[in-house]
Amino acid sequence: MRKILMFALMCLFIPAASAADDGGAVTMGQTIRRALESYPEVQGKLHAFGASRHDLEGSYSGYRPKLDVYAGVGRYNLDGDGYRYTLNNMYNHDYDGFSAVATQPVYDGNLTNSSVKRYKYAKNMRYFDLLSTMEQVSYTAFRSHQDVVRYRELTALAKENLARHEEVLEKVRKRTQAGVDSSVNYDTAYGRVALAKVNLITEESNLHDAETQYMRIVGVAPSAELEDHMIEIALPALPQESRKAALAGNYQLISYAENAESMRHVVGEQASRMRPKVDVRAGTYLNHDEDGTEGRKDKAFIELVLHWNLYNGGLDKENIKKAVEQYKESEELYNKLERDVVQSVLIAYNDIKNIEAQMPNLEAHMKAADVTRAAYTKQFEAGRRSLFDLLDSENEYFQAKMSYANAQSQTFLMIGTRISRI
Repeated sequence: MRKILMFALMCLFIPAASAADDGGAVTMGQTIRRALESYPEVQGKLHAFGASRHDLEGSYSGYRPKLDVYAGVGRYNLDGDGYRYTLNNMYNHDYDGFSAVATQPVYDGNLTNSSVKRYKYAKNMRYFDLLSTMEQVSYTAFRSHQDVVRYRELTALAKENLARHEEVLEKVRKRTQAGVDSSVNYDTAYGRVALAKVNLITEESNLHDAETQYMRIVGVAPSAELEDHMIEIALPALPQESRKAALAGNYQLISYAENAESMRHVVGEQASRMRPKVDVRAGTYLNHDEDGTEGRKDKAFIELVLHWNLYNGGLDKENIKKAVEQYKESEELYNKLERDVVQSVLIAYNDIKNIEAQMPNLEAHMKAADVTRAAYTKQFEAGRRSLFDLLDSENEYFQAKMSYANAQSQTFLMIGTRISRI
């Protein structure tokens, strides 16, 4: 299990971290490790993989001999013309017997061979399904971690924005009391403070949702300090390269392919039931006072047995047709997933490119809005700018910082989406 956990972390380009809490900020690696070790779906898929291993081991039993032992004691009550030669004292008598029979399959119509292949591919399917689930849970934990970091930052920005508006309101209040400003300006500033409070409530609500999601995935409440993890990955020059990488390394896609192969051998399993079976049987019977005959009746034997069901009401043929349809269904599910993976990767690739192109402009807008805000504050105090100009500059700066922070976080999440799809 430890190797699989480490493998999932490496798949996300996140260095492994010790699960021990050293009192510092919780790293992204620790968040993902905790999620993988505790999330019920991962544990369920791990047990399903374990069950598939037992299925495979059990399928080999068709190659091995079987031994049946019977022992019994009882009492006979005999009657009828068929027992007219029975001794008088044997019509009602006790008996005992013992038998042991060993059966070694020689030919079973290729049933066992098909079963072994079926369960081999089924085990592989469960293995890659486990890796796929771990990958998805890792990405969800990554996103939950990053969402908490992001909404904490946005909440801090909203608090800063509220404090700035309250500062402006206090200045306007003093100017109004001094007769420099009108009460209308005070009411306007007061309304903007109310709007800033609404923005803060909204961000606090978003933060609560993000922390709840984190708790659901990771199993514990987020720490007071979470590491703001940065992922750096060079995108391929062409989207077709991302498409190729996604199709070659997607665990869910591999799982579906293994399932299709498993279903193909189910067809072989059903076909083998229409073929003859040949067994070698050897055994011994040790009976005493059986069927009205006094004394011991012992028998040892070895035989070659042919069994062939020539007609089963058409059930075997219908089972073959059913297995063929299920095999075709598994192939179509693979084809659908292939299209979904390609779509997701190409969309993520395009989104990353678009956000990367926007980032310099968003940063420039944020810096320009900060300069404008500082200038408008001085000009307002000098009486060269109106209150509306100052409040609008404050709001524009707040929105610019929010947009930049959101875009920066979205870049990381899109990169995580692309990695998880590959």
